[in-house]
Amino acid sequence: MVTPHYHTLGIQFISNHLSKTGFEIVDTNNDVSKIPQIVAKKHGAMFFVIVATFIDESKSLPPEAKESFSSHANSNGAHCLLAVVYLRDSGSKDANENNGYFARFSGLEYL
Repeated sequence: MVTPHYHTLGIQFISNHLSKTGFEIVDTNNDVSKIPQIVAKKHGAMFFVIVATFIDESKSLPPEAKESFSSHANSNGAHCLLAVVYLRDSGSKDANENNGYFARFSGLEYL
């Protein structure tokens, strides 16, 4: 499990990606223990977006979790998307002395 800071960075990254690709962000939730992290709309359809943020690239979401998330979305009349983000410290800082990060994201997975 990643820290809340990394989890929030992953959610921000995916929210920006969704906005740039035509989704309307309805709500976000930074609490790592609650799903979905993002509720979005596109073409009149509702989407629950699960953001899984990892530091270790060998980690992934177990199939049981994916099934549970998908069932939750379906029971609420929404489609379910999974966004897996791998973060790595860039070794640099911005003007406010915040660490920079590299993000690897391979696209949204429809569950």
